[in-house]
This record gives sequence, C-alpha cells and structure tokens, in this order.
Amino acid sequence: MTAEKNDVYRYDAFISYSHCDKEWVQGWLLPQLEKAGLRVCIDFRCFEPGAPILTEMERAVVESRKTLLVLTPDYLASEWAEFENILASTLDPAARQRRVIPLLLKPCELPLRTRALTYLDFTGSESELQFQRLVAAIRSESKSTQSLPASPPVLPKASDLRLVVTDPFSGTQPASHLEFSIPRACDPSSKSAWQIAFRLCLDNEGAAMARYVDVEMYITSDTDSFWAYNYDSKPFDIVESPHAWQVEFSNTYIHCRFLGGPDFVCHSEVRQNLGLVKMLVPYGQADTTVTFSYRILAEGHESQGGFAIALKPER
Repeated sequence: MTAEKNDVYRYDAFISYSHCDKEWVQGWLLPQLEKAGLRVCIDFRCFEPGAPILTEMERAVVESRKTLLVLTPDYLASEWAEFENILASTLDPAARQRRVIPLLLKPCELPLRTRALTYLDFTGSESELQFQRLVAAIRSESKSTQSLPASPPVLPKASDLRLVVTDPFSGTQPASHLEFSIPRACDPSSKSAWQIAFRLCLDNEGAAMARYVDVEMYITSDTDSFWAYNYDSKPFDIVESPHAWQVEFSNTYIHCRFLGGPDFVCHSEVRQNLGLVKMLVPYGQADTTVTFSYRILAEGHESQGGFAIALKPER
C-alpha cells in the first residue's frame, strides 16, 4: 500500500456492503451521498473489469477518505466484506483518523473490532438525521490532518453539458443544423416514407463527472400534419442507448426523455452516446423543418438548447 500525500484522496467514501443489501445501498445510500456532492467508490461501478478483486478492494480502501461498513447479518457472513473491513481497520487501527464509519442497517451481533466504534443507526425512523451525521463525518478532517488543505469535490453542472447531433454511424462531425434530401411521392396519399437517421450525444465541458443526467426533448415541425401521417411502422425510435428513452406522441409534437441511472457517467474525455435516432418522413412533407428543443438537468442545475433538421426535396 502507498500512503496518500497531503491527504488528497480519489474518493470521499468507499461503500463496503453485502450484495444482499444492494437495493438499499444502490437505490438510496449511493444517490443520497452523491446528491450531497461526495465522490463515492462502489464495486459495481469503480472496480476495474478483469482486475483481481482483492487488488481492487485494497485500492478502494486506500484511495478513499472513509470506508462505510453497511452492517447486516448478510454483511457479517460475507468473507469478502470481512476482508474489506479488515483492510480499512488496518489503515487506522486506533481509529484516530476515523477512516471507518459503521452504518447499522439491520440488527446484528457486531464483531469486537466494530463494536469498539460508534455506529450510525439506520434501523429506526431517524434515517435522515443519521444521514446528516454521516455526511458531516465524511467531510470532517481527523485531528492528525486538520492543518492540511481540504480537497472539496467539484460538482458537475448542467451548464457544462450540451446535446450534440452527429453522423449516424461514425459519431463524428457534431452539428446544430442538419439537412436531408427527401424524395417526393408520385401519389400524395401513399403511405410510403423515407427514413432519416442521426446520433444524439452528450458532451461534458466541465471538470467533473456528471451522473443521473436527465435530458428532456421536444420535437416539433413547421407542418401541422407531419406527426398525423399514417405510417405503416413506428415513425420515431431511439435505439443503441445506454438507457431506454421514454417517447410520447401527440398531433403536434414528440416528447422524449432520457434518465441516466447510477451507472451512467459523462465526463470531459468521452462523448457519451445517447442513442441512434430513426425517423420516418412522409414523402409529401419535403421543405419541412423539424425543430428539437432540449433541457438538461444535473445536480440541481439546468441548461437549454436546440437544433434543427431541414427536409429538402431531392434535386
């Protein structure tokens, strides 16, 4: 193990838990910690694929300011959880740095090394108060490191995020205005349609990773009858996305929504693919402009933008 310099840690907290308790850990504890602006290390997201699990456990404990032990009967019966517990205790055997914070989720008989530490009780009705104490404990400096500079996390903002349209297959050439050539139908009453396709991507221009991103998009046309056309198949679809989009139709617009869950990450080095868009355009609707207006929510911040697609008749 290597000692950290200047008390700068990659993570504020590492969560050591039994997978039998993942519903509470991943569904409540993890989102609440990240909403508080804390950098959290958790196995399913931060452990490197293909790496030895013992090595990843050791790295998680060493690189985290605190290790949270989610105590339940299943946790105490897990050999892997016990190993993580021992690792964390080894780094701070006298608990002077408060490196280990026990969270009692379900009543259980605690081992002596854990019983010696003050735990936070999440078994009763005061979970909110206990959580506030937990956040304060994670952010607090130990007496041995009070004089060292703090390293607060950088919060991602929606203003750092923008939705871009790219080439449908290569994912390059971002644009704010696209143009497609649409053939005209010999018979205006024909149900024939022309498919256009493009890719939606999310760019992060900020320094921090963004999670739990909410993208809401409205699609309107300058032709009232555009969405009322009687297609033989699905007129609008978003595929190849890390999460399914919610798509709703009306006579005048399409409303789409993308919700990035706990495993969704967007950072400055990677353009995050949000899906391949497939639209059916009726032959008789050339010389139409379809406008996309969107809103992005992340960490309580909001940004807005839009782009347009022009449907021109074939020359």
